[in-house]
Amino acid sequence: MSKICNLTNEEWQFLEELLTSLHVLGIICPILRNYESLPGQIGNDLDIFVPRSRLKEVEGIFCAMVTSHGGELVKKFKKDTFTAWWVRIGGAPLLHVDLFNGAFYWRGRQLESDEAVRAGTRKHILGFDIPRPAHQAFSMFVTSLIWGGFYKAKYGSVINSLLADENEAAYFESMMLRNFPTAPKSPFCFDESPPEKLAVPYARSLRNDVKLRWLKTFKLSELYAISRYWCWEILNLCRPSGEWVLMVEGQEAAMDGVMDGERMSTYGGETVMSYDDVGGGLHWLWFRLRHIQRRMARNELVFVQVKATVALKVLKRLGGRPDQILAESSLLEPLGCLKSYSKENESVWVKTERRGQFK
Repeated sequence: MSKICNLTNEEWQFLEELLTSLHVLGIICPILRNYESLPGQIGNDLDIFVPRSRLKEVEGIFCAMVTSHGGELVKKFKKDTFTAWWVRIGGAPLLHVDLFNGAFYWRGRQLESDEAVRAGTRKHILGFDIPRPAHQAFSMFVTSLIWGGFYKAKYGSVINSLLADENEAAYFESMMLRNFPTAPKSPFCFDESPPEKLAVPYARSLRNDVKLRWLKTFKLSELYAISRYWCWEILNLCRPSGEWVLMVEGQEAAMDGVMDGERMSTYGGETVMSYDDVGGGLHWLWFRLRHIQRRMARNELVFVQVKATVALKVLKRLGGRPDQILAESSLLEPLGCLKSYSKENESVWVKTERRGQFK
């Protein structure tokens, strides 16, 4: 769920100095969205576009700037297309900043060059860079569709405002035609939240067009970019940033306690799913890899809800070691290797030791 974050003066000074320093060095990094209410507020996070060729340099400047402001680097989550940072400046809550080097890419295939994005930037009234209206509208309309297969009506008023200028509307259409030449016209308008039966087929047609365009204009550089993207995906599957929690049925109150913590703001989302142990150990391993691991690779916190009779079976299987367990302490006493924390309603939040457990 999207939320509004109030910025302290220290946080705004940090962001202002960061963006000014980058601009002085000739690194144009427009804020893609959530800048409308600055300097007082941002949305859940701040998305900053970074040219891929300057990403390491920008990350180094970012870390140095956090240190110079007496801040703390709490967490870093990196994929091929972006690096997410959670930092604390002063005594403020966590500030979430995404450095997007792949804002106009899809799985390694480029939709708009870094040079074009850089050349089209404009100045916000506060002095930092923002994208040209057509680029921002394209990002808002296409990104959720091509990556997630959904679109939200809340973007509509912003997109309509961005494309009110005829030149920007024409450039937006040229980007759509250039990247998706054979895809059908959008079956919904900007102000609609389309049902899945409309959004998914349309998103699929956009993806197919990008693949077809790449095959027609085959470039080794894009082949390398595609390979790099999938290498990062595999790496994130093997070393996920998210966590998973084994939750015995009836521990919803304890789940609420886990999600109340400040650290929960460092996850991209929370998912609750059920597992019923149909099929035994191999079925569990597939469930772990196919469902839990994929969501953890996206930096999500995953709650896996099971019956009490299934919990011990899962814990003793390959891949059955959760980051946390929500269960009555009596159920887990036979394991003898857990740290317990008392919670409300006589439930127990149990955190596992990461090594040598369940012997």
